[in-house]
Amino acid sequence: MNEVCVLVYTCNRPDDLKRCLDSLLRQTYSHYKIMAVNNSADLPTRQILTERKITAINDQTKRLSYLFNLGWKNSPCEYIAYLADDAEVDPQWLFFGMESFKRHPEAAVVTGPFISASNYTGEMHVLHDAAQKNAVLRLLVGFYENFVMEGRPFAPGRLFASGAYSLGQGFEPTSARELEVDLATTSCMLIRRSALLKVNGFDENFIFNHADGDLFVRLKKNGYKIIYNPQMRGVHYNRLGPSRYPFFIGRDTAFFYLKNIRPGSVKGVLAAMINITTLNLYWVYKTVETRNPRQLAGIYGFFRGILDYLFRKGLDKNQ
Repeated sequence: MNEVCVLVYTCNRPDDLKRCLDSLLRQTYSHYKIMAVNNSADLPTRQILTERKITAINDQTKRLSYLFNLGWKNSPCEYIAYLADDAEVDPQWLFFGMESFKRHPEAAVVTGPFISASNYTGEMHVLHDAAQKNAVLRLLVGFYENFVMEGRPFAPGRLFASGAYSLGQGFEPTSARELEVDLATTSCMLIRRSALLKVNGFDENFIFNHADGDLFVRLKKNGYKIIYNPQMRGVHYNRLGPSRYPFFIGRDTAFFYLKNIRPGSVKGVLAAMINITTLNLYWVYKTVETRNPRQLAGIYGFFRGILDYLFRKGLDKNQ
């Protein structure tokens, strides 16, 4: 039986961490060890890890892509699980994940439904529901879902030609069948260490967002598969944190687009342009809704991401 190293990423959320660790200690798969990547100096968090004899890597660097690399590079196992501290996984989470690797030796990543504990999985889900009560909004959201999201907004793990992500991983599955998908989530997945080595891990040009999406794009380009197993179920409790700051979302989104999105048709180009415009208009909408001009940092971040990408490309050419 293969041993799994479960990497739990935590930062100043001791109550969430307790729930996450409790769910790991109930796993039916017996060959695993837990390591924590602790991004805080929070005393209660350190006490929890000490009391439960969890090996911890303490590093307060505020760059998630760096921390993702720090974790797997310190793991002694070929099979690595990534788990956020605000996740809770079913008792057979590891078992079902490892069974998928047996059935799919070409897979680099196995993931499953990561169900939102709140009513909504994100802002797009909020807009989808709001559109059912407003004819104009229903027309706009319907166009976006059918054109930009190719009519599959609630499919699990899809990256569309427009650069938009589907929402389906945040919902209860409607089928027990395994699927090959484009994306997983570093908050709740299993991955092979050898695959990470093959593609040089996470790109640390990303700060908080899209480092995982970029990794999955590169894995698929290298011939690996990403498998969605509906039985590998987790629950997500908290969607707040630095990764949700407008500046970082805008900045990393622009970097991801310039690096990875290459629509192969006129329709794809138009869909990508509409998606980029929508993402930036969203910050205007949020500014009006919250009466907080700091939301406009998302637009500034987007243009900063363009400059950062071009500057990085310039450095690459000089090396």
